[in-house]
Amino acid sequence: MSMSVPTRESVLAEQRRTWDSVSDCWQAWGDTFERGGAAVTHRLLELTGLRPGERVLDVGSGCGEPALTAARVVGPSGRLLGVDVSPAMVDIARRRAADLPQAGFEVGDLADLALPAHSFDVVLSRWALMFLPDRATALRALHDILSPGGRFAAAVWGPPQEAMVVGLPFRAIIPRLQGPTPPPPVPPDAPGPYSMADPERCHAELTAAGFADVRVERLEAPFWIESPQRFAEYARGVLPGPVRAMLRERLGSEDDPELWADVARLAGNYQAPDGTVQLPSTVLLLTGVAGASR
Repeated sequence: MSMSVPTRESVLAEQRRTWDSVSDCWQAWGDTFERGGAAVTHRLLELTGLRPGERVLDVGSGCGEPALTAARVVGPSGRLLGVDVSPAMVDIARRRAADLPQAGFEVGDLADLALPAHSFDVVLSRWALMFLPDRATALRALHDILSPGGRFAAAVWGPPQEAMVVGLPFRAIIPRLQGPTPPPPVPPDAPGPYSMADPERCHAELTAAGFADVRVERLEAPFWIESPQRFAEYARGVLPGPVRAMLRERLGSEDDPELWADVARLAGNYQAPDGTVQLPSTVLLLTGVAGASR
């Protein structure tokens, strides 16, 4: 029996539900995540050479980064638009930008917003491109949104075994979800956190979208947390809604104490002498320059 292919609308609706459900948790854990995330933001802005007065589009802003940092760089003479599919996260980002009149946030994806060609000097994205349901079309749209010579920079996760801050909890979660019947394999083009973990494929996708001077750079983001137990609390807090639902179905509760004790035990393997858990995680930084519209 053939499986139906999810539509763009169904994928976006599921993503909206997922990110809305954890928006408050991501806000609560934001400072912890930014220990590593801020280094990625800094490098993205460095790679674009972002300057005061420029027009910036941030794709998948979530609760506000890297948009808020970029807005401070472009200053009052510039403009920052952040877009995200999650209304709850956009609400958080808007509140955080209350003192930045140059920053605005909108709910939707690129197709919903229909942004005019050549309307931005820089496009940024941090851990969002991997979730786009039609990435080829979206990348072409991002190319055409940029003015000729405009700069593009995005961060995506490396392979799960190297993206420790994301992948480590699933070493405990996945065996508990598999059960007697393994789930069907995930199509290679399906949106997901590791769908852009192959540097060669990333390079090819940006080139096909029309970008020139495409480069892929590896960065080890310096994520850390105070203790193994604290890491288990963090992982539980930001766990996506669909995974929570599967845990409830398999284990009867998403709060199964043995599961989260196992996550803490795994985190203990990365404990430093000072007691902190060090989880440097591989990030791929993708850059390109827009040429004339095709």
